[in-house]
Amino acid sequence: METLTSRPEKIKPPPLLMLAGRDRQHAWVKSQALEVLETYVKMKDESHAMLSASLQDVVALEEQARRFQNMLTGGKYECDYLNCTKQYKYLGNIKKHLIKDHSEKMIEPSATPDRPTDIPRQMSSLFIKYALLLRDTTDAYKFGDGDRVFRNVKFYCVMY
Repeated sequence: METLTSRPEKIKPPPLLMLAGRDRQHAWVKSQALEVLETYVKMKDESHAMLSASLQDVVALEEQARRFQNMLTGGKYECDYLNCTKQYKYLGNIKKHLIKDHSEKMIEPSATPDRPTDIPRQMSSLFIKYALLLRDTTDAYKFGDGDRVFRNVKFYCVMY
């Protein structure tokens, strides 16, 4: 599919593929799977870099939130700088204090990314990844492959 409005094409195997050997059949299926993987699942370096930058922002926000949580004692936020004994009741006030008196920069969550993103492509990529993982898990249940089921459950824990 070239665009979201175009109709999907059905991939027809070569007419004599069933007569070919297992290796030849496997090679054809693998080539089709790699084409789908490269086209629809793997994201380009630009999208990957943007997602990793977003992940770094999230980690920095969590560290900042943990720092403010550690400042909270007895219902008040105490400044954690040496020789600074100021206390504030509200989080916004301690943030203003750190910016004004200690020249700190606060990390604010961004509502929109810096660059426009291709949301439908990202969503379709995630859908394909999750669908393949679900299919692998159901196959593992059918075949009684406990190691593969356990590995997939670890992926599910990370995703949810």
